[in-house]
Amino acid sequence: MAEGFSISEWLKKAKNDPKVAAQPLVIVAALAFGGYKGLYAPKAAEILKEEKKIKGIEANIKKVQSAVDNIEDIKLDIEDKKSKLSQAVKKCYRKSEMTSFLRRVRELATQAGIPIKSVNPQPLTQEKLGLATVEKFPVS
Repeated sequence: MAEGFSISEWLKKAKNDPKVAAQPLVIVAALAFGGYKGLYAPKAAEILKEEKKIKGIEANIKKVQSAVDNIEDIKLDIEDKKSKLSQAVKKCYRKSEMTSFLRRVRELATQAGIPIKSVNPQPLTQEKLGLATVEKFPVS
């Protein structure tokens, strides 16, 4: 294949004819373009995707780090909310107490000076109140 090829002869031909000189340049340019499109560009796109993932993970790490730094405040906040929840639960009627309360409504209303003809309890319904689910005991 390379038996009859001589670089010095080819250089002499290339000096005389620019078309002969352009052939290897076209081949080198085509190889460079193909290498860019086939090897570099896909890897560059993949690297960009990975960098976006890394930025998201770094943001999550910063959030967790700030939570770790503020863990004492978070614990105090949780304890405060637990105490408020227990106080709210103490103020609410239990289901077993609701029937006796409804029986006493007329008596309590007359003591308060509110005229009530009848109390008709409706079935329990569940409602979403923020993040909690509560049971509503409607009365007509």
